[in-house]
Amino acid sequence: MTPALFGRDHPAGILRSEIVRATESHGGLVLVTGEAGIGKTTLVTDAAHEARRRGALVVGGSCWDSGSTPGYWPWVQVLRGLRRSATAAEWAAAQEASDGRLGILLGDPSGDGRAEGWGGGAGVEAAGASGAVGTAGGEGSGVGASGVGVGAAGMGSAGVSGSAGAPGSAGVSSSSGAPGSAGGTPDGVEAFGLYDAVTTALVTISQSRPLTVVLDDLHSADPASLRLLEFAAQHAWFERLLLLGTYRDVEVEAPGHPLQQLILPLVSRASATLTLTGLGRDEVGALMAVTTGREPAPHLVDEVHRRTGGNPFFVEQTARLWHSGSPVSTIPPSVREAVRQRLSLLPGEVVSLLTSAALLGREFRRQVLAVVHGSPVPRVERLLESAVIARVVVPRPSGSYAFAHDLLRETLYASLGEAEARRRHAAAVRALDAHGGLDDAVRPGDLARHAHLAGGELERDRRIDLLLAAARDASGRLADEEATGHYRRALAVASGEEGETGEAGEESETGGATEGGGEADTGSGPGASPGAAGEAAAAGTPGRGADGLPAHDRRRVALICLDLGEHLRHTGEPAEGERLLDRAVALARELDDPELVARVAITLYRQGAFGGSEAFMVAFLSEAHRKVTGKDGQDGLSADRLAQELAIHIMALARDGSDDEALAFSLLARHDSVWGLGSAVERLGLTDEMAVLGRRTQNLDMELHAASMRWVTLLELGDPAFIDQFRTFVRAAERSELPRFAVSIAVDSSLIAALQGRFGEASEALRDEVLGPEGEEHEAFGFMRSHLRWSLYLLQGRFAEAEKVLATLPGVRYPYPRLLEALTAVEQGDAAPALRLIAEQSDRSAPYPRVFMPLWLRLLARTAAATGDRHLIARAEDELTPYTGQWIVSLYGCDISGPVDLWLGMLAAARHDRDAAVAALTEATASADRLGARPWAVRSRLDLARSLLARAEPGDTGRARAILTEAEREAAELGLHHLTSEAASIRTAPWPTARRPAAAPPELAFPADTSGAATPTTPAFPSPDTTSTTTPSEPGSGSGSGEAPAPAAEFRRDGPVWQLRWDGRTVHMPDAKGLRDLHSLLGLPGADVPAVQLLAPQGGSAVVAAGQLGGDPVLDEEAKRRYKEHLDRLDAEIDRAAARDDTRQVEAYDRERQALLDQLRTAAGLGGRSRLLGDQTERARKTVTARIRDTLRKLDSLHPELAAHLRESVTTGTTCAYRPGRTPDWRL
Repeated sequence: MTPALFGRDHPAGILRSEIVRATESHGGLVLVTGEAGIGKTTLVTDAAHEARRRGALVVGGSCWDSGSTPGYWPWVQVLRGLRRSATAAEWAAAQEASDGRLGILLGDPSGDGRAEGWGGGAGVEAAGASGAVGTAGGEGSGVGASGVGVGAAGMGSAGVSGSAGAPGSAGVSSSSGAPGSAGGTPDGVEAFGLYDAVTTALVTISQSRPLTVVLDDLHSADPASLRLLEFAAQHAWFERLLLLGTYRDVEVEAPGHPLQQLILPLVSRASATLTLTGLGRDEVGALMAVTTGREPAPHLVDEVHRRTGGNPFFVEQTARLWHSGSPVSTIPPSVREAVRQRLSLLPGEVVSLLTSAALLGREFRRQVLAVVHGSPVPRVERLLESAVIARVVVPRPSGSYAFAHDLLRETLYASLGEAEARRRHAAAVRALDAHGGLDDAVRPGDLARHAHLAGGELERDRRIDLLLAAARDASGRLADEEATGHYRRALAVASGEEGETGEAGEESETGGATEGGGEADTGSGPGASPGAAGEAAAAGTPGRGADGLPAHDRRRVALICLDLGEHLRHTGEPAEGERLLDRAVALARELDDPELVARVAITLYRQGAFGGSEAFMVAFLSEAHRKVTGKDGQDGLSADRLAQELAIHIMALARDGSDDEALAFSLLARHDSVWGLGSAVERLGLTDEMAVLGRRTQNLDMELHAASMRWVTLLELGDPAFIDQFRTFVRAAERSELPRFAVSIAVDSSLIAALQGRFGEASEALRDEVLGPEGEEHEAFGFMRSHLRWSLYLLQGRFAEAEKVLATLPGVRYPYPRLLEALTAVEQGDAAPALRLIAEQSDRSAPYPRVFMPLWLRLLARTAAATGDRHLIARAEDELTPYTGQWIVSLYGCDISGPVDLWLGMLAAARHDRDAAVAALTEATASADRLGARPWAVRSRLDLARSLLARAEPGDTGRARAILTEAEREAAELGLHHLTSEAASIRTAPWPTARRPAAAPPELAFPADTSGAATPTTPAFPSPDTTSTTTPSEPGSGSGSGEAPAPAAEFRRDGPVWQLRWDGRTVHMPDAKGLRDLHSLLGLPGADVPAVQLLAPQGGSAVVAAGQLGGDPVLDEEAKRRYKEHLDRLDAEIDRAAARDDTRQVEAYDRERQALLDQLRTAAGLGGRSRLLGDQTERARKTVTARIRDTLRKLDSLHPELAAHLRESVTTGTTCAYRPGRTPDWRL
């Protein structure tokens, strides 16, 4: 096999085996089929060389379809080759065996066979007289022939034997050998005698040595030549005679081909039929390298393979043009002619349909084609069947169709002409707009392509709309280059910078825009200085700017500049992005449009959040604020406040004008501008409205973004419903099949897995296969991959790996690497970097953008707790106290830093307020448990145990031991080795000895009343292990006390259900106030809790203090002063929270205020008489006692052992307490 036979190992091997058999035993007929240029001739030429090497005589002939071609023309060439190549004895024997009848074909009626030129035929050299025939892909030259006509390039093309012989003609002429045609052939008895004479001559020569006969281009043969071949094939099987024939099956198998009924019987007689298809990608690259002598780039190989379908001749011709300096999109003339000839064989209505399909691109759906072509779907399907049979188009598994290769489509498209093509593209857009219902079949990019190629034939605003929709769709699919191309074209159309034909982008093919194609060189591309385009045109025209555009169009240019500028900044082209944003600023100032100025300012603000030009951003925000509100003197407002007010303004304008696009922008802008602690309630409402707007406007991107941000907001509020919202988002994102949201699913899944302690899953979600190799991820994702990995390592205590990530931050352009470095250091006990950073930022109330501020607050709290610095502690507590009950979440959810109460508890412990620390850390633990945040639950339990041991109140030590045991177990399960070590150090540290109070007699003894017992409820989760837990001895008390371990005990609430475990048995009860009272007492073993506090816990210390004044009048001066101070303080806090739009905190303060007012209202009796506080205290005593008694009565039937323990240990009265004989290991 020759080196040029790329990708033909299998068919070449079959031919080789057939030759071996023919030279050693017997022959037969072998057919090689395929389209023009596929390499049929090259393959049989290689086989002929192999036969010659094995001692065979090789002769051949090529069919030529022309009205002047003599009958039996290929056989004439075969006989001439025999006469020339055979020895004199062999030829004489053949002549004698055929009774001299060969002279009829050789033009020698006398029968000696020596004359030439029957019918005026030109002399033909014998097969094998010349060198190898054909090229690596070309067809059309006969096997070894080099004479006139035989195997010539086909009169109408170069290198490919054409179906028509006339120069430049197209189509299939009538078979030249048909009776009555020029060069008519004998028929009947004479024909049989001629078949017998030729076959006898071939057999005679094969008896002296093997004979191989090659007949090329049988699709152009005359009928008599094919009948003679069929006759000879019947006898070849028994002789050393091998017949090789080639033909174009795509032409012969087309309906109505005149030779179809003659060639198909040959297929049934053939010992092998080899159908050649296109070369693979690697073979195309190898063929290009051999043809040009240089290695092509991989993307060029891909392009040539796609365009040519791997047809060797097309590849070779394209490679030669490319080598000479032409682009690979250039169609060689010989290739174009070959494709035209192939298409000319199809019926006219099929060609018309395929021309419409060429408008649709490389692939198309029959429903879309029916709309564009204006034909019913059934008729389109019938016509497509003909095209499939002709192998011009191929069906795809997805139900769509595709052209066999792009050259077919391009040839059809080129037949339209530029003006007609533009008209048809515009008509396609209108037809698809009018039809509707094809959203799944027509992508935004398809419509944008039609709009782009329609040029001025389509309405300008419609073109821009379609291009922008395609750009956003491409961004959602992370197809950045494609999105850039659409944005550029939209900007060119809006700016009036497109050429006359409306082609602002480069074309990769006739009629097809390059995905992400560039912008035409108009002399002033986007990003040029404002007004650079068209300075000389229409300058000073009323109502128009210096660029000649009306205000409406200039406003649209500014908005596109914003979109494209943001896009380019995120995709690695910041310089051009900045130029476009500058252009938008200039246009907004020129137009003096308040809404546009506000949008530009907010866009700059969002850019500044990730390290943009802060000084200019703040200045323009102030300018926009003055323009929008008409207020001066607002320069002192922060950038956050300015952006928030501007977003509200745009939102109001959008709602007034029913502008959904502006409303979408303003909702997202408001959501981002208020991000941070305290804004979660408002953001929850914003995400709801964004989701509704997204559904109404079919903006899937906005709808999914809202779903993603909603679960983050619920988590920040400490709401366990976040996990259901996360699953809702994942289901919707998976249905969308958008790559952008596939990345979002991966990121969000990693965050959730890490939060729940499934670190292996979290790491797997961030692997390169999901997010792309390091350094090749989508630019919009940017540095966030590094932050996610750092956060994951820090949560696990894998500090060495976290520091390795820190080393990579400069390379990914992380905006605030020192913030992460300081956090990593302080978590390892080194507060120096954090203290330096805090000192540097001491003069700034908000040293970082809002999305980073929660992370800064975590650093502040962690550093204050680690150093015990009183000023830092006070500062951190002031910042965090308003957000108790919430979670610290940064970077739009990409960093979760635990519950606020954890950090408040650590700060309280650092200032030695043990009670406050225990209370905050208890709540932090409960919050982490509710959310399933196991790593944070472990951390909260360790700090809670430490605070309990340090407080050393009665029962604290036992409770701390139980908490430590659980924390150690869970830390080991999660692989949190640093926390396991911390737990061990807490156990071994010296702690104060617990103080034990004198036992107080119980005030009440509850009877075992079983009336009204509750029915056990189905647990919401599996019951934990009920076996007893051995508790280590109390620190400092020695290990040999001999006391039996306390039973495992649990008293926990999960939503509306309480889970109670005692003495190895677990029950569940519905929520009740008595259960809450008992829970409060169990959490403070040995402590006296006022009944007033249990009755109204929201009233805080003021209510408790008032209740403890004994029998004094409720409205005495002291009470009035304390109530007034507290109410004034609450009013001030409510005003401050309202000023910063902190709805949640306003509600919290308002609830506390209402509780105080309720207490004040109870201070007056009938007729306005003053009541004594003792009356109120007595009422609290009775109410709490009744609630606890009712709960224990219901518990009797469910868990009598636990009910008995609580009766023995709980006392009620003016003050209530839980004083067991020994403190159980309660899990609360």
